[in-house]
Amino acid sequence: MPSSDVGLPAGRRLRRSPDITAVVRRGRRVRAGGLVVHGRRREAVDGTHPTGPRVAFVAPRTCGPAVRRNRTRRRVQEQLQAMVRGGTLDADVDLVVRLLPEATGASTPELGAWLAAALRKLGVHR
Repeated sequence: MPSSDVGLPAGRRLRRSPDITAVVRRGRRVRAGGLVVHGRRREAVDGTHPTGPRVAFVAPRTCGPAVRRNRTRRRVQEQLQAMVRGGTLDADVDLVVRLLPEATGASTPELGAWLAAALRKLGVHR
C-alpha cells in the first residue's frame, strides 16, 4: 500500500486538458538537463488567492517502457513535493513537467537539481 506522503494531493494536480494546454501554449518553457518545464502564473479567481502550485507530468513513450517512465515520473514528483512542503515553490503557478529520454537514466539528486534549476529559471523557486 502506498504511503500517504508520496505523490501530490488531487488539488495540486492539473487534470483538465484545457488547463494543461494553456500552460504549454501560453506559459514559459525552460529546459534543464532531461526535463522541460512549462510554467504559467495563475490569476486569482473571485478575489481568492491560489492555495498552492498545480502540476501535470508528461512522460512520453520515447522515455522507455511504462515501468521506467512511471518510476522516473514518481522520482521527479517526490522532488517537487519536497519543494512544496518546504515552502520554496510559489503558490500561484501551474506547471507541466515533461520528461526527456535522458531523465530515465539520471539519479534522483540529478533529477532534483534539474528540476530546481528549471524552476529558478522560471522564477517560481526560492
